[in-house]
Amino acid sequence: MRGTRITEGQLRRIIHEEARKILREMPYAGSIGSVAGRDPGDSPWWQTGPSPEDIPSGRAAAQALAGSQGFKKLATRLYGNFPVPVWTAHFAGSFGQSIGLMGRSRVVDLDAGMEIMKKIGYNETSLAAVNTRKDLVVLYSSEMKSKLGTMATPWMIFHAIFDSEAPGSMDLAGYEELLYMWEEKQYDGTPAARHEFWDTMHSVLTMRSAREGALAAINDAPNEMIVQQLITAGGLQYNEKNLSTLSEDDQEFFSRSRELVRTVADSFTRSVVGKLIMVSIDPL
Repeated sequence: MRGTRITEGQLRRIIHEEARKILREMPYAGSIGSVAGRDPGDSPWWQTGPSPEDIPSGRAAAQALAGSQGFKKLATRLYGNFPVPVWTAHFAGSFGQSIGLMGRSRVVDLDAGMEIMKKIGYNETSLAAVNTRKDLVVLYSSEMKSKLGTMATPWMIFHAIFDSEAPGSMDLAGYEELLYMWEEKQYDGTPAARHEFWDTMHSVLTMRSAREGALAAINDAPNEMIVQQLITAGGLQYNEKNLSTLSEDDQEFFSRSRELVRTVADSFTRSVVGKLIMVSIDPL
C-alpha cells in the first residue's frame, strides 16, 4: 500500500503551524513600568497644536493606559504569539530631549539598552528580570492626547516599529521588495485603478484596520500585514473567498506578498533577540 505523499510546500506549512503552536505557549514577559520625562516642555506636541501646559494631562492619560489591565490583557494575548519574550516599557516624554534620539526609533543591544533605560529613570530593580541575551524590550514613548495623539496599544506599538527607521537599520530580508511592490500599487496606474485596488485591499486583508476601512494608505498595508503575522495566533490571514474572485495578476500579487511577509517576520524575529527597540508612537 502506497502512503500519501506530502509536497515540500505542504511540509513547510505543517512545520510552520506546529512551531507556532509551540511558540504560542510563550508568555508576554510583562511591563517594566512607565516613567515620565523631566520637562513637559520637551514634548514634540508643541509642533502639532497643544501648548506645553496641556501636556501633563496627556502624559497622565498615556501612563494610565500603559499600566492598565486592558493593556496587560491585550499584550498577553498578542505578544504571547511572538517567539521572543517581549517586555514593554513606557516613557512619557521625548526621546530626542532625553537621550538625543534623532528620528523615530533606535535598535541597540540590551546590555547598552539597560544603561539607556537607567538614564531616563528606570532603576536596576525594575530591570532585574530582563534576560539581556534572550529577551526583547520595546521602550516606547507616547503622550496621548484625545484629539491628536495615537493610542499606544500593543498592536500600535509593533506597527510603529515598522513605520520607523528600525526595519532599515536591521536590514530585514524581503522588506524592501515588499514595500516596493505596495508602493507601486500606491503610485502607479490611473486614479481609477488605484481606487479599485484600494477596495480590493480592504476586501482581502482581515486585520481590524482593513475590516473597518481604516488603512491610512495602500502602502500602509504591508506593515499591518507584518504585525498580523508576528503577533496573532493565525499569522497573516486573507479573506480567501474574496481573494479567489480576483484576477490572476492580483492573486499572484497577494501570494507573493504573503511569502515576503513571512520572510520579513522570520528575519525580524531573529534580529530582535537580546535587543532594545526604542520607538516613538506619537507623530513627530
